[in-house]
Parts: sequence; structure tokens; C-alpha cells
Amino acid sequence: MTGVFKDACIATEQIPAGESVRTLADAFLRQQVTSVTKPRPVTLAGYDGLYLEIRAPAKLDYSLCNDAELNFWESTPTGERWTRMPGMRDRLWILDVHHQPMVLAMFVPPSATDRQVHQMAQIVEGARFVGG
Repeated sequence: MTGVFKDACIATEQIPAGESVRTLADAFLRQQVTSVTKPRPVTLAGYDGLYLEIRAPAKLDYSLCNDAELNFWESTPTGERWTRMPGMRDRLWILDVHHQPMVLAMFVPPSATDRQVHQMAQIVEGARFVGG
């Protein structure tokens, strides 16, 4: 990630992602329009980091936003993370991998059942890094 959009609806100004797990998590906490949970410590695949969730508001006129969508972050080379789905929840595991933040993201639509969410989380929580 290169930056977190300060206002997910307007998506013009970015908060720099920074070079640590904490600075990236803090950028999400400063994001406007979305709801972000308090980051909590996590260990995944042998790496420490922080876990948080971002929720797109369920009651928002998305047509008032740039491109009628919410933009959460920008990254290279893949571009931006955005949604047009009210109530979409992004679960983020921000890990310190060799002193660089690495993000594992799981996107949960409001229609997902508890069983589906559990199964998706098991895939993320089973991640292993090889090489490097």
C-alpha cells in the first residue's frame, strides 16, 4: 500500500501508508466515512502485526462519492481497493515482514454467512510465507 484515502468518498487526498505496521494502521484509523475497529495485536504465519476491520457504511448515498464508490487505499502495482457495496467489511492483517508492512486482506460482503466468513478466515490464517 502506498496510501490510505483520507476521505473514502472523495478519494483525492491520501494519508501516506508509512513504513511500519503501526503507521499503516493509524492511517486507517484516520480515514473518514468508513468505520474502523481498534487495531489488535496478531501473529500470523510467524509474523507479528495488527488486525483491524474496515466497514463501508450501510446508509450512504454512494452516488455523492467520486465514481459512486468508496476508495479505501492505493497500492502499486495493483491500483486501488474500492467498493460500491454498502456494508462491505474488509478484514486486514497488517504484518511486519522483515520490517515492511504486508497486508493480507479478506473482503466480506454483508450477505456472507458466519460459516462462509469462518472458512475464508481459515484460508488467511493458514497462510505461510516461503523463500525470500
